Amino acid sequence: MNWSPKRAGFESGNSGNSGYGRFRKPCRTAVVPDIQQFKHSLLLELDADGIAYDVESDGTIVANLPGRGWVEKTPEMLEEDYKEYVNKLCGREVYLIA
Repeated sequence: MNWSPKRAGFESGNSGNSGYGRFRKPCRTAVVPDIQQFKHSLLLELDADGIAYDVESDGTIVANLPGRGWVEKTPEMLEEDYKEYVNKLCGREVYLIA
């Protein structure tokens, strides 16, 4: 007979759902894009919505948003948005290594 956590008393009768009396969290997998893919998808969205935009030499995106006028998104702002997006995808805070 093989050893099992259930027979050893470590898990309850419904061992598929809990361990040590705590419910297991569902494991979610997500494909996390890199920051360049994130920026590219943002530009594709602007293009698809017919919003006029320009990318400056330093990487700043300037877009004419309806009702807001011309708005700029600097590379620093884009990186902050990217971090928030990744954190939302992963369900916890993620630190980026550059």
